[in-house]
Amino acid sequence: MSFPRRTRLRSTRPWKWRALALASLVPAWSVFSQTAPEPSALECTQLALAEQVAPRAEAPVTPRREISGDVAVRDNGCWLDLDAGRAWGGGRPIWVDVRAASEMRGVRIAGALQIPLSDLAGKSFLKGAPVVLIGSGFDDADLARACAELKRSGFVQTRLLRGGVRAWSAAGEPLAVTGMAQALDVLSPGEFHRHASSAPWLVIGIDVRADDDLPSTLATLRPVEANASAARVVAAVVQARAEITNMPVAIRPNAVVIVASDGSSGAKWYEALRREHLPDVLFLEGGLTGYQRFLREQQSIAASAGKPLMRPCGSG
Repeated sequence: MSFPRRTRLRSTRPWKWRALALASLVPAWSVFSQTAPEPSALECTQLALAEQVAPRAEAPVTPRREISGDVAVRDNGCWLDLDAGRAWGGGRPIWVDVRAASEMRGVRIAGALQIPLSDLAGKSFLKGAPVVLIGSGFDDADLARACAELKRSGFVQTRLLRGGVRAWSAAGEPLAVTGMAQALDVLSPGEFHRHASSAPWLVIGIDVRADDDLPSTLATLRPVEANASAARVVAAVVQARAEITNMPVAIRPNAVVIVASDGSSGAKWYEALRREHLPDVLFLEGGLTGYQRFLREQQSIAASAGKPLMRPCGSG
């Protein structure tokens, strides 16, 4: 089953209403029931072996460098919540949207500069300026590392918005809709795989068992038996969030990621948890079965690496 065509928001609609409408653009059932791309299409992206490298859309990917324990993703002197971000630089911060094109999800941050994270070091006009970087909300490890490196390069007033564009949208800050907007709290299998090894997440598996051939990225998954009860799932997530609140900042997860057994059950838990308005809860698109399918596709692509593709990308 494929996604239904999403509605394009009118540019004349007041931003507050646009932000509210944005949250409901993607029906829950469609978020979790998208059919995986055909391998022939994925070959055009030249993605590498899933268990060895991190996938990135529309470009070859490179192995991720693990973050050492002394690089604190959660508390490295860079992170600000939205209120502190508004007050940064005497209340006149420069907001910079550093999301890659593949992470835009059809929305841009109104009033923010758009500069890819990899290009920031070359923007000397930002040195010494009070800058707040806004990411996707999934890329905490990448941002923490970049912030530390930028500070060493003279960008001493660079800070990071905790929660990224998700926090921005949840607070009702203006978003400019540029295409078919997508949910900001749903991770594609590729996004999850890219960030899972180093992201500060607490992963909860709903009706996922240890004998379900779990990949290494789900080794620390916390299993919850739902028994078809939405109340049980909500209670498990509420309890996990309470535990997170009581953890020391240095080891506190930044988000809870829900991994359902499959796409259809994921849609049900998605709706149940969204009704509770719990912050910092993310969902893996397609659940475990979707993620396993993604890994098999990447392994198949890697197995044929170095061989001519069946046909040139973009040919008829």
